[in-house]
Amino acid sequence: MTEIKVLDKSVFNRIAAGEVVDRPSSIVKELVENAIDAGATAISVAVKGGGIESIRVSDNGKGIASAFVKTAFMAHATSKIKDISDLDQISTLGFRGEALPSIASVARVTMVTRTRDADLGTQYIIDNGVEVDFGEMGAPQGTSVLVENLFERIPARKKFLAKESTEENAISTLVSKFILANPTVSFHYTANGKNIYSSSGNGLESAISAVYGSDYMANMLKINSTMSGIVLSGYINKPSFTKHSKSFQTLIINGRFVENDDVSYTVYGCYQKYLMKRQFPTYVLHLTIPYDMVDVNVHPNKMEVKFAIPGLIKKIVADTIRTQVLDAVSVPKDIREDFDEPKVKVFDFFEVKEQQSDLPFDVPSKPVERTIPAFLEDESEASPVEIKQYTSQEDYFEDKPKRKIDSSILGDIPTQKVFSRSSFNDTKVREPSYATITPSPFLSNKPVQDSIEVKITPKVLGKIFNTYIIVEYGNDICLIDQHAAHEKLLYDKLVDEYNNSSVAVQTMLIPYKFSVSAQEREVLENNLDTLHRAGFYLESKGNDFILKTTPLCCVGLNAQSFISDFLRANNDTKLLPDELNSVLMQTACKSAIKGEDDLSQLEINVLVEQIFSQISELFCPHGRPIAVKLSRKEIEKWFKRIV
Repeated sequence: MTEIKVLDKSVFNRIAAGEVVDRPSSIVKELVENAIDAGATAISVAVKGGGIESIRVSDNGKGIASAFVKTAFMAHATSKIKDISDLDQISTLGFRGEALPSIASVARVTMVTRTRDADLGTQYIIDNGVEVDFGEMGAPQGTSVLVENLFERIPARKKFLAKESTEENAISTLVSKFILANPTVSFHYTANGKNIYSSSGNGLESAISAVYGSDYMANMLKINSTMSGIVLSGYINKPSFTKHSKSFQTLIINGRFVENDDVSYTVYGCYQKYLMKRQFPTYVLHLTIPYDMVDVNVHPNKMEVKFAIPGLIKKIVADTIRTQVLDAVSVPKDIREDFDEPKVKVFDFFEVKEQQSDLPFDVPSKPVERTIPAFLEDESEASPVEIKQYTSQEDYFEDKPKRKIDSSILGDIPTQKVFSRSSFNDTKVREPSYATITPSPFLSNKPVQDSIEVKITPKVLGKIFNTYIIVEYGNDICLIDQHAAHEKLLYDKLVDEYNNSSVAVQTMLIPYKFSVSAQEREVLENNLDTLHRAGFYLESKGNDFILKTTPLCCVGLNAQSFISDFLRANNDTKLLPDELNSVLMQTACKSAIKGEDDLSQLEINVLVEQIFSQISELFCPHGRPIAVKLSRKEIEKWFKRIV
C-alpha cells in the first residue's frame, strides 16, 4: 500500500512559488500590489541585474504590526479577506495569501516595517524558507521589502530565466501599467541606478505623460460615461493616431490592470475602418464595476477576469467610443486651418549638409528644388523657383505630369541605379535604349552560357490589370509582375550596398517619431548598428525613437509600416544573418511599386529595361515568380496553326 504523507512547508511553498513567482517581474507585481492595498501614496521600486540580483519595493503605507510580521510569511495568511463570502466581492489587489511565503522560499527576503503608532519598526530576514533574524530597529512608517539572489539555490529554475535586460524590460512594462492603473499614487522606478519612470500621482493625464510622453497625450481624447452602474473613463487615441502593436493598450478594472480580449476586440472593431494594415488603437481605460459583476479569482497571476454580463461591457465600450470619439471626428476639417501652418520651403530628399551635422555619416548636400504651391512660399524671401498660375483645375492637371520618375536613375546621383518612383525634371530624361543581352534568363531557367551569342531586344506590348506587363521577347511572350520585379531590383541593390558598407541614404523631410514599449526598446537598441548600416538612422529621445534616414533607393518606403513590421518580426537579440536578410526583403517589398499601380509608359519602359539587364534570378526575395513565359509555339497550338 502506497504511503500518503503531508508535504513539508518548505516543499509546498516552493510548489506554490512555481505559479506565483516564475520571474522577477512576478515578485515586483506581488509586492507593489501589497503596497497599494496598504494605502500607500508613494511607492519606490529599485532593481539590479534584471531583478535577479535584487529587488527593493518601499512604500509609505500602513505597515505591519510587529506581532503579525511572521504571520504574513505563513501560507494562506492574509488581511484582505476573512471568509468565503468575501470572494464574491474582492476589492483588494491581493487576497490569496501566497505571495510572501512563495517569495521567501526561493530567495533571501528582508522586510522592514513600521506602523503609524509604533515607536520602532520591525526587521525580519528569511532566507529560502529559513528564518535568519527578527528584531526591532528604527524605520520610517510603511514597509520596505528587499529580495535578493532569486533562485540562487534552485539552479534548475534559474537557468530558465531570460537574460537580465529582458527581465528588466518585463519589470519596466509592469511598473508602467501600475502607474497607469494608480494615477493618484506617485511611483519612482530605477534599474541599476538609472531612473526609468517617475510619476507625480497628480491624475491620469500626468500618469500617461510619465509613461508615454507629452506628445502621446496630445493625440489622445478623453472619454467618460456611466451606464447601469458601470463607469468607463480614460483616454483613447484619435483615429489618425495608431500604434504598431497592442502593447499600448491598457485596461484597468477596479484599479487592477488586466487583459481581456472582449474589450480589445470591441475597441478594434470601432476603429477598424480608420486603421491601416497591422495598426492598432491605443488606450488607457478605467472600468469601475460592482465587485459582484466581475470575477478576478481566475488565475494566481490575477491578470484574467470574467464578467457576469460581458455583452453589457462591450456595449458600454462601443457606445462610448462611437458617441464621444468617432462622431466628433466625422465633421470635415476646415481647410483654412492648413493656412495657419508655418510656411516652409520644400526640398527633395536632402536637407543642406550643415543641418545634418548630428548624423554619423555624410549625405549629399545639394538640395533639389521643386516647384511648390504659392501658398507655401515665404513672401519675405525671393522665390527659388518659378511659380505658375493656373486659371482652372483642368489647366493645372493638364500641365502637371501624371507620374514622374526620379532623374537620379539616369545619372544625377551615381549611387542610384534602380528604378524609383519619385518626381524628376522632364528635361533631363532620356528615352530608354534597350541593351542587347546574351541571352535573357526569361528564356530558360538554366545558367547563361558565355559562349552563346543571342541578341534580342524586349518589346513592351502593354499591361493588364495594372499589375502585369506584357513583353514580347523573341519567340516568347513574358508576363511580368511589376511589384515582384521591382522588389527584386531594390533587394539586390540593398544587399550589394549593405555588403559593401555603402548604403546611400536620404534624409527624411519629416523624421518619423514613434513610441515603443520596454521590450521593443530593447529590440531597437540591440540592433541600432545593423539598422544604421542598412540605411536606417535611429535616434533615441526619452520615451521615443526618431527615424531620420532611409535607404535612398527606397523612396516610397512607408516608415511607419516598416518599423511596425520590424518590431513584430524580431526578438530581443541581435539580428542573425537570416534575420537581416528578412529586414532587407521587407524594406524592398514596402518600397516597391504595388500591384494595380497605374504606371506610365515611360515608367514601364525604364522598369523593363532594368529587369532584362539586371535580374538573373526569376524570383522575388519572398520566392514568388517575377515572370511567366508563353512561347509562340504554344500560342500557335491554341489556334491550330500547328498540331
